[in-house]
Amino acid sequence: MSGPFGSSQWMYKSGDYEIANSLRFVDEDVPELLWPASAHSGGNRRTFTHSLWVKRGLSITSTHQVIFEARDGDDGSSDNIKFENGQLCVIYQDGTLGRLKSTALFFDSSAWYHIVVAVDTTQGTNTNRIKVYVNGVQLTSFTDANTYMDQNADTRTSYASSDQQYGNSRHPDNDHGLDGYLAEVNFVDGLQLTPASFAETDDDYGHWKPKKYAGAYGDEGYYLDFKSSGVGTAGTTTIGADRSGNTNHFTSDNVATTDQMSDSPTVNFATLNPLQHFVTNLPTQTEGNLKTICGSVNTGSKHCIAATMAMTSGKWYFEVLIGNTTNSHFSHIGVANADNDLFSQLLSTTANSGNVPWDNDYGWGFDGYNGSKEHDNTQASYGSQVSLGDIIGVAVDMDNGKIWFAENNTWLASGDPAAGSNEAYSNLAGTIVPVVSTQDHATAFVTMNFGQDSTFSGGDTSGAGASDGGGIGDFYYAPPSGFLALCASNFAEPVKPSEYFSNVLYTGNQNANLAITGVGFQPDMVWGKNRSSESNHWLFDSIRGVTKMLAPDLEADEEDQSGITAFGSDGFTLGNWIGSTKTNENYVAWNWKAGGSAAAVGSNTDGSINTTDTSVSTTAGFSISTFTGNATSGATVGHGLGVVPEWVMVVCRSTAGNWAIYHANNTAAPATDFLALETTGATADVANIWNDTAPTSSVFSLGNNAAINGNNETFVAYCWHSVEGFSKFGSWIGNANDVAPFIYTGFRPAWIMWKKTSGTENWFIVDNARTPHNKANKQLWANDAIAEQTSAAGASELHILSNGFKPTGAGGAMNGNEATYVFFAFAETPFKYSNAR
Repeated sequence: MSGPFGSSQWMYKSGDYEIANSLRFVDEDVPELLWPASAHSGGNRRTFTHSLWVKRGLSITSTHQVIFEARDGDDGSSDNIKFENGQLCVIYQDGTLGRLKSTALFFDSSAWYHIVVAVDTTQGTNTNRIKVYVNGVQLTSFTDANTYMDQNADTRTSYASSDQQYGNSRHPDNDHGLDGYLAEVNFVDGLQLTPASFAETDDDYGHWKPKKYAGAYGDEGYYLDFKSSGVGTAGTTTIGADRSGNTNHFTSDNVATTDQMSDSPTVNFATLNPLQHFVTNLPTQTEGNLKTICGSVNTGSKHCIAATMAMTSGKWYFEVLIGNTTNSHFSHIGVANADNDLFSQLLSTTANSGNVPWDNDYGWGFDGYNGSKEHDNTQASYGSQVSLGDIIGVAVDMDNGKIWFAENNTWLASGDPAAGSNEAYSNLAGTIVPVVSTQDHATAFVTMNFGQDSTFSGGDTSGAGASDGGGIGDFYYAPPSGFLALCASNFAEPVKPSEYFSNVLYTGNQNANLAITGVGFQPDMVWGKNRSSESNHWLFDSIRGVTKMLAPDLEADEEDQSGITAFGSDGFTLGNWIGSTKTNENYVAWNWKAGGSAAAVGSNTDGSINTTDTSVSTTAGFSISTFTGNATSGATVGHGLGVVPEWVMVVCRSTAGNWAIYHANNTAAPATDFLALETTGATADVANIWNDTAPTSSVFSLGNNAAINGNNETFVAYCWHSVEGFSKFGSWIGNANDVAPFIYTGFRPAWIMWKKTSGTENWFIVDNARTPHNKANKQLWANDAIAEQTSAAGASELHILSNGFKPTGAGGAMNGNEATYVFFAFAETPFKYSNAR
């Protein structure tokens, strides 16, 4: 991500509500916060509201992870709020009635969820008796076996004979504990509230953010802020202290003082990512995804895992504690370029790999066993073998492409990160993510500190407790001057995605002058599709002018259609064309903003062909240009971006032809190849498309192929480059395994299109409007007029996450063995602000 932003510990804006602490729950420790039945007298068992923030830990797909439970003794029945096989499940009344299990999946462990469960069994309408919300959005789709409570049913929540507890279950199997973090727990007795009492939508970035609850709690209500670090007996100075004014304190059991964390919904530190690690040499994560354990004794085999956050500019510091168990000093520590599809392939390998990223040119690392530094499979003497219990410091300067390593606060080879001298390497580039690896013994481990825990989960409690220069973080050693903790609150202020891209849904009525609003800006390009039935895609833009329609799924010239008759300040107006507004049919429209209509822009003269008009937004990295071809190999066209485009899409307006696609990750030499948007075909090596010449920061090149440069034919070109926190154009390599590659984008995507380049396959499109929760399995195909398809379970599905996305299943549509895929993604929310999804 980008460089530093101010010194506030608030990840949003100065003056907004801050959450200082969370409580870490480590499943294997069987931790719990308990308010026993003997300590409370009971409240309203029919009406109440739970609000809490949770960041998931290791066992994201384990059978049960109980967040809250109210149970009648160790063997009695219970109420629950829990994750079950990735689904959010609430249970009241008994195991059949009052059981709601979401069809949506919640696997994201890189950011925070806000969960509200509001109950009122006195409601006459059964669906109003339990309301479940995630990030302010009510869940309304539940599995078939779930039912609502009887009217006026009594729950065990607030029942005088029931223990109330967080993080553990008294279930006889004793395997239902939470792994992760809880923050800002509010329980309101006697009121069924909405999420608006506890959080709100940010005006600028549209994310869901906390606010202070200002209402009454009722007699049995409580507020847990985890600002006290004491453990054990309930009281005002222990971790389970109630700050509501009711003194309904909780006792902690199997919770350590070191489990009080500064990771919170308003800071959000990096952790290790359980969605991005070796598949066969599977490392085990614990301690809130800060500790990784080798888990096997495969000699020479590495057990790699990456972090949840990456760096593209700025200066950053993190620490790694070498474990005190056998062979922990065999560990490897470093960083890698997450933009390289070979990195994502390595991290999702199904082989018994002996490699680490720095065995290749996309990684830079330190070998703890021999004290060497390594890059591009070349080791060099650098330090000495680490000892068990040593602390390795890592400083990364992305503004200058440098990295340093320290042993116990001594920077190796006389390195000086603050002065920028004697670095280990000076050629870092791309999206750089921390990576660690253990090996050769099942209990070998390392523990990370990205600034949230100077004790390394209690592994060494004698640290300085130092912060970075902005006052953020809790480090064992003081970071070098100018280097910051790797957390969202230190990321730069990003582009506001909602000002340049959005998805809207609407229903047609085939009446002229139907205004579609809610786009959030005046679009310069609208690409739409009928979701309900077979119908061609359509694309209009402000440069060619309204009523000028192109069909991305066809080799067809431009048509005059009344699909869009005007672009407005918050959307567009439809005519009565059946393709865009058939009565009672459902549509999606994808909207981009460039630099305004043809009337507001002019010609670009950077190339050998002057454009007729070029509309460009350098902020959004998007331009639209019209031009007339000359059938000359080596002709160039100016795009106006000022940065090398990574996605170029050119189509002829006056004669039917291919939609020619250039993608920077298509092949090792992408300018020699092209993809056709309207076909399922693999990439083709055609010299006279891009003239085998890569685009520059000012122009893209054309061959003499009639599809993109026919003599006296008219064309339109759409050009994009990646913009931090807003857009990303990359690739991945499949592994034909259910544990598929994770793709880091640096934002929570709103729209993703992908295409297999190494073989025949459709162009798939998913978005957050049609699937606001995971799974993102409602697909449209850019190359086909087919209606919206819902993929079968496990096949061709994506999980959209706070910092990227992850395919699921082993199918060739997105995860064929050794198959290469290119993707095109635009943001809903930058990672600085994104909630978990």
